[in-house]
Amino acid sequence: MSEIVLERRVNEVEKKVIRLGQKMDRYGEDSHENLTRLEDWLIQYSIENQKAIEESRRWRESDRRENEQGFAELRKSLADSKQDMADSQQRTEQGFAELRKSLADSQQRTEQGFQELRKDLADSQQRNDEGFAELRKKIADSDQKIEKSQLRSEQGFAELRKKIADSRKELGQISHRLGTIVEDLVAPSLPRVFRELVNCPADVDVLINVRVRRRHPTQKGKMLEIDAMADCGNYVLFNETKSQFSPEKVKAFLKKLAVVRDYFPEYQSHQIRGCIASLYLDKSLVEYASRQGLLALASGEYLMTVQNDAGFSWKAF
Repeated sequence: MSEIVLERRVNEVEKKVIRLGQKMDRYGEDSHENLTRLEDWLIQYSIENQKAIEESRRWRESDRRENEQGFAELRKSLADSKQDMADSQQRTEQGFAELRKSLADSQQRTEQGFQELRKDLADSQQRNDEGFAELRKKIADSDQKIEKSQLRSEQGFAELRKKIADSRKELGQISHRLGTIVEDLVAPSLPRVFRELVNCPADVDVLINVRVRRRHPTQKGKMLEIDAMADCGNYVLFNETKSQFSPEKVKAFLKKLAVVRDYFPEYQSHQIRGCIASLYLDKSLVEYASRQGLLALASGEYLMTVQNDAGFSWKAF
């Protein structure tokens, strides 16, 4: 029994030895291949390293040559700078020498000028003293003349104040008369003018109103003022009277006519005509008003007379 067991164990040991030998063979083959790859890598690494060392030597040699060339140029530049500084210092010293000479000459001229100035001042002082003496005499004479003139001026101012007062009084009277042009001249003339220019029936009275103020029917605070208006049949005349007319005032009146129906809704279906009036109207202003379709009245043979040309076309607004 012991022999059988022993033999079995011997067989097992032999099998293990065989397997171990096989493993050793495989390990030897792998180790050889690895050693071969390692040798190849070391050879390649040595070649690359040698190339890098050679390239580094070439770079260092190139840098050394460039540095030597730069230092040579720098030494030349420093030498040139020293020469330039020496030349500049020489020119500066020459300039200072010329400047000192110029200052000395200028100081000499200045002293001569001061001497001449002191002499001129002394002469001028003498002339001033003489002039002030003459001036004081003239002032004294002038004071006497002023006193006499002041007396005459006070008398003249008294007369002037009286004339101004009289003028203001006359101006007030004129202003009052101008303020009644509408009532005294324009309004009495409107019926005659109206009948001459529009088809106003003879049996229909021309209604006249002056100083008309009309509030806007819907917009509070708005008011329209008309100097005079005349109503006859289907026609309504609105008049603007001024002591003096200008194109700007004519334009303002045209704006009134553009909105007059808003303030007088009772005349929506009427023909509205515009009229300006003054004591005198310049021909150019009459022509301008005519182009706008406005009737122009001014003082004439019958109180207020039509100034428009014969071919005038009275515009309906």
